[in-house]
Amino acid sequence: MKNRANFFKALIIIFLFFFTNTTFSQGLRLGFVASPQLSWMSSDINKVKTDGNRFGFDFGLNADVFFAKNYALATGLTINNTGGKLNYSDPVSLKASDSVYNFAEGTTIDYKLQYIKLPVSIKLKTNQIGYFTYYGRFGLTPQILIGAKADVSSHDISDVNIIDEITFFNLAYNVGAGLEYAVGGSTAITFGVIYTKGFIDVTKNNNNANDKAVINSVTFKLGVLF
Repeated sequence: MKNRANFFKALIIIFLFFFTNTTFSQGLRLGFVASPQLSWMSSDINKVKTDGNRFGFDFGLNADVFFAKNYALATGLTINNTGGKLNYSDPVSLKASDSVYNFAEGTTIDYKLQYIKLPVSIKLKTNQIGYFTYYGRFGLTPQILIGAKADVSSHDISDVNIIDEITFFNLAYNVGAGLEYAVGGSTAITFGVIYTKGFIDVTKNNNNANDKAVINSVTFKLGVLF
């Protein structure tokens, strides 16, 4: 718990630094995003395979900290609902808050995960063309786990708490592109597509499968910038 509190303190400090220290920047632009996304989990061994996607939303605050006219550090603070389904060829166990469940081979576990996300990307923008501005971005996506549940439909198990089964910190890279449509003054509607690929094993291997399972996603970013 102490380590988790320290992580949250560090994230808040970084977040406040980007939002308050604009002495050396060319400006700060804030916005709200509510982005539908499709996520899935993949493993590095053949005995654990992707067996379905999860649809979720990533929503919260968006911020562009400009260090030149067309170049910005894109960040924000959002709640990310993600996860995926994994099928295990060998017998598998699942550590939940109320019990340890043991399943036979061929079982699919549906992981439903929730994170606090603080993406950090370099964003390159064009000059405004008519009402449109186009951009590309590339960076990292650190995430802190705040919730984890699982379904095992073959055994009528739903929404069991598996917070101890999932690693606390997650990291991925992100790459994407999109556009902003000016609607008046500094206000704009933004749309983009962002692909995220995980680096870190999100499971603690309490399930007896000695694999590396990562989360990947395609996010359709929708928001309003001010």
